[in-house]
Amino acid sequence: MVEYGKLLRKEMEMIEKKSYIIEGISVSFSFELIPADMKWLAFISGELPNSATYFSSFSNVSQSKKGKMGVTFGSTCDDYFKPWNYQKRLQDVKRVEKHKSKLTPKQIVGRTKVTQFIASQKSCQEFEPILGPFIDKAVVEPLHLANNNWVS
Repeated sequence: MVEYGKLLRKEMEMIEKKSYIIEGISVSFSFELIPADMKWLAFISGELPNSATYFSSFSNVSQSKKGKMGVTFGSTCDDYFKPWNYQKRLQDVKRVEKHKSKLTPKQIVGRTKVTQFIASQKSCQEFEPILGPFIDKAVVEPLHLANNNWVS
């Protein structure tokens, strides 16, 4: 799955870099939306599963603050919950890699030290997103959310 994700990223980058002549008109393409279900999205994002302290692939919502009322989600300084972005994800990955380098192999396999460190960084990011910067274009497919609401 990881290798396939890397292949998709490479092909998406190639498609966006090229111009295509279609019926005499130069056309270029960009990927603006990547629909996904939430578990696949967490995986392809290089994140801990959606049961982690910071569980959302879309913003810095934590288990302890998910029920906070009257707050907003967005990119402005006034918004309480903010979306993750690719550059922040890369910074988090570097910190996690540095932390892992100080652990024994047994501690890494046990995962507790790793997941606690990631949570202490107010992050869910463990690895570089497999789709690279395209991860900023990902959204949860609406049917997945509707199905989750019926289960609740």
